[in-house]
Amino acid sequence: MKKIILYLLITIPIFSFAQNEKVTWDYPVKSGSEEWKTLKNQKEKLAICQIPEEILKNISTLELMEICFKYPLIYDALTFHTIQFGMDQLRINFNGFDELMKRDNIADLLIYRYSNFHPKGYNKNWTDIQKGYFSLEIIVTEIFLSQDDVISKMTLPQKKELVQLLLLKQAEKEDKEIYDRMSHISIGFALAKILRSSGFSMEKYTKETKADIEAFSTHGNFQNTQILPYLLESAKEFTLKY
Repeated sequence: MKKIILYLLITIPIFSFAQNEKVTWDYPVKSGSEEWKTLKNQKEKLAICQIPEEILKNISTLELMEICFKYPLIYDALTFHTIQFGMDQLRINFNGFDELMKRDNIADLLIYRYSNFHPKGYNKNWTDIQKGYFSLEIIVTEIFLSQDDVISKMTLPQKKELVQLLLLKQAEKEDKEIYDRMSHISIGFALAKILRSSGFSMEKYTKETKADIEAFSTHGNFQNTQILPYLLESAKEFTLKY
């Protein structure tokens, strides 16, 4: 499955398993189309995907969120060494993402969207490509939820609700054919950011472990899986404490 996901990140057009919302704007050129193939370089692809400013400010948050999840280059965020650098690049490269992160109700909508994902809900008869997209859409939603601009808009009860959801989805990601390291790192990063934003104490861990958690909660290194057990343990304590 790891090779399939890499293949999807590089070559296959966007496919959404989420329910599509009616939007007032759509990308003038679709990924995978013949016209898309004629674009000469990344600069041309980025330029053609931008939402006109006069439209961007008037799109509802729900519509904008759906547009962002259909962004033809959205999975580029997963091709960098760390989660946060990938998200920062998305915000630089696409005006829709930067606007979305500023919306006051984005946390509510993302939590609702995430609550409707069921990691065990894929069809076993799907192709590897379909399974890969199913996994990737969940990963990207978790990464959106990990962003400081989103977490800062959450109340403490919302943070607790989200931590419980993340723990539930983590437990459901048991099929290693579909859910590899990246699928668990995305949950760990969201948990780390929420715990840090809530001032949750990590004092019981060693100095080295605390330093690793702090570094991970800042950058989200895709290779840093050894601290996941600590984050899951702390997340469970968080749900009991608050």
